[in-house]
Amino acid sequence: MSDTNDNSKLDHRELTDTELDGVNGGLVVIPIIGILVGLLLPAVNSAREA
Repeated sequence: MSDTNDNSKLDHRELTDTELDGVNGGLVVIPIIGILVGLLLPAVNSAREA
């Protein structure tokens, strides 16, 4: 019984590491998208006015 519990804990740790990698990747991508949108908005507004 203890072996099964140990395996479950190991599997859970692996899933947690994967989830953390996904979260960190998301935290890196979100600011990049925000910067790109911030750079594109003035160009779109000037194109609409022209």
